[in-house]
Amino acid sequence: MATLLAQRLLLASIETTFATLIVLAVSAVALRRAPRAVALLWLVVLAKPLLTIAGGSFVRVPVPRELHAPLAARAEATKVVTRRGGVAQTRVATTTRQPANALALVWLAGALAAGARSLYHRQRLRRIVASSRVASPRIDAARAALGGFAVEVRISDALDGPAIGGALRPVILIPAWMDARADDAQLAWTLRHELRHAGARDTLALALRELALIAMWFHPLIWLAAAKWEGATERACDRDVVSSDADAVDYADALYRTLLHVRQQRRLQLAAGLFATRSKIGTRIAALVERPLAPRAGRLGGAAACAIGAILIAVGCGLAAPPRLHHHGNVEEVFDDHSYAMQYDAVIGFDGDRIDSIAPGGFVEMRETRDGTTRTLRLDGTTNGISRAYAVDGHDAPPDPVFERAMTVQLRKSMNR
Repeated sequence: MATLLAQRLLLASIETTFATLIVLAVSAVALRRAPRAVALLWLVVLAKPLLTIAGGSFVRVPVPRELHAPLAARAEATKVVTRRGGVAQTRVATTTRQPANALALVWLAGALAAGARSLYHRQRLRRIVASSRVASPRIDAARAALGGFAVEVRISDALDGPAIGGALRPVILIPAWMDARADDAQLAWTLRHELRHAGARDTLALALRELALIAMWFHPLIWLAAAKWEGATERACDRDVVSSDADAVDYADALYRTLLHVRQQRRLQLAAGLFATRSKIGTRIAALVERPLAPRAGRLGGAAACAIGAILIAVGCGLAAPPRLHHHGNVEEVFDDHSYAMQYDAVIGFDGDRIDSIAPGGFVEMRETRDGTTRTLRLDGTTNGISRAYAVDGHDAPPDPVFERAMTVQLRKSMNR
């Protein structure tokens, strides 16, 4: 189980790297025209590793064995000498080291820490919502005038800027100062933006982002993807609520007046919600005042994003071949009428009672003494396959398949003890 988890984490890491590079290239071209499509692609980057960890990909591109070989277990054997009836017997004691076990424990510890962080943020957001109060008649009137997605609006004394949180039941939080001092334009543009978040189900996507950060906490590009998704989502909502250059300038002006009041928001930003921080507002203003206002990409941009996203979801990495154990041992058996000895240090593949592969650089040496005759077989792994050297009493001889099969049976028994 640990090996499977480690392998899938490795594959998810490779896929995340390639998907991030692809979406970075796409967003460099389409960022101004299609921020919603770019946000969708970043959401795919966040979802992809979760699907890989859960069950792999639909279309798999094999990765070289060398990439996942360090995850393979390593069997170490040492000699254990005993005596029975005056006859010396040396048997093998094997211990197996599983690097994947250690990796799985490290991942689990990090995932638990990331999960605890996410839970803390969600609990803190719940406390903020619980301490908020119902919207004033002025805000209710502004909200009713806009129509659209049905969502609760509340006033909070804990926030300096507007926010939205809650995956299944989103809640818009308006800071108390905005209810008391913001002009009608500020309030209207703020509600339009937050309502667009609710209508686009961005709070559900936010929950998906949290899961990705918990599962892939160790991968720096997943954190980059999370930040890119949030930035693209904010710009998408801004672009969705304006229809002309005049709207964009009016909205940017309202955002600037809001920016003057947002002082402490960075310390209150929580992973469980979308918060208007000073840096985010500044970036949004810059995008709105850029002239001319970029036209929407329309259905073509959405279709292209869906096609790219479907390919990223469907195509992933697969293991070229399952990693095999690396065996190392020194075995000797002494009986009344014969003895045999084996030394091996290699990644060995078996086909029934025959050794069918030895990794390059590895070796297996088998020796038997019976009726005064000593037979030795040396197998070396090379890039061209297995090299076999057979000798009888120190003299080279033609290979003996019967001897090799018999000794292979003994070798497998020794490894399985």
